[in-house]
This record gives sequence, C-alpha cells and structure tokens, in this order.
Amino acid sequence: MAPKKHVNEKVEAARDRKAATKDAAQKKASQDAEDAYWRSAGEGAKTKAQSKREDEERKRQEAAARKAELKRLQEQEEAALAKPKPSPKAARVSGPKVTHHELDRLRAAEAAERAAEQQERALAARREVDAQRYSRSLGVANTNRQEDGVEARSMEQAIDALSSLGVTESPAADKHPEK
Repeated sequence: MAPKKHVNEKVEAARDRKAATKDAAQKKASQDAEDAYWRSAGEGAKTKAQSKREDEERKRQEAAARKAELKRLQEQEEAALAKPKPSPKAARVSGPKVTHHELDRLRAAEAAERAAEQQERALAARREVDAQRYSRSLGVANTNRQEDGVEARSMEQAIDALSSLGVTESPAADKHPEK
C-alpha cells in the first residue's frame, strides 16, 4: 500500500476560494456580455413600414425647418428694403470742413510722434537712457541699507535692544516655560 499524502487544509481552502471567485467573475462577465447584446438589439429590426414612416417624418420636419428659415430671411430683407435710403449728398458730407493748414498741422504732429517713438525704440535697443529718465532713477532711495536696525554683539544685547523697542515679549509672558 502506498503511504497517505499529507494534505494542508488551509492551502486547499485557499485554492477552493480562489477558484470560486474566478468562476464567479467569469459568470458575471458572460452575463454582462449577454445583457449588452440584448440591450443593443433593442426590440428587434424595424419593419419596412416603420422605417418608411420615420423617414417621411424626418423629411417633413426638415422641410418645415427650411420653410421657417426662408420666411425669416424674407422678413429681414423686407425690413431692410423698407428703411429709407440716405441721400448721396448726405453720404459725402462727413463732418466739418478741414483746411489745408489744419491737415498740415495734423501731419506734422503725427510725424513728430513717430519720430519720438522711433527714438525711444532706438534707445531701448541700445539700452541707453536719456537724461530725464536717468535723473528719475537716481532720485529713488536705496532701501537695501536701513539705518534704523538694532546692533548687538550677543544674544543678551539683542534681546535688551528689542525689548526696549517693544518688539519682543517679556519673559513673564512666556506661554511655554517648559521649553
């Protein structure tokens, strides 16, 4: 007689559980696929009469939409034709008369503006600054070195100086004395 093999019950139980979950997953997947098939099938293929009726209804709706669009366009055109046309003489007169002298003055002002813009662009391209801008940049105070700071050589001197200014709290007001 062959000796009996030892069977680990926990391993066998784990294998059975794993096989059961795998089987359940396969059943669920096949059920989902079948449900999807029947949902997509709907109520079956349409008959020729049903499809013909639907086509006729769709064509009727398209014709009604075209007719409404044409009617709207016709009303717009009639409204545009009903407005009085301006006289050709009124179209020519656009405002008060401008003399040659005023035109020359306007052209000279525009030319001066363009020249100033070109000069600014040239300075910016060369990274140069005119005298007026340079004097404005010199008038700005240097905030890197403030003289109203506190000077101290040790921690005690710094604490005393800050407490005299009212910046730090007194040791009596220490909220965590255990630190």
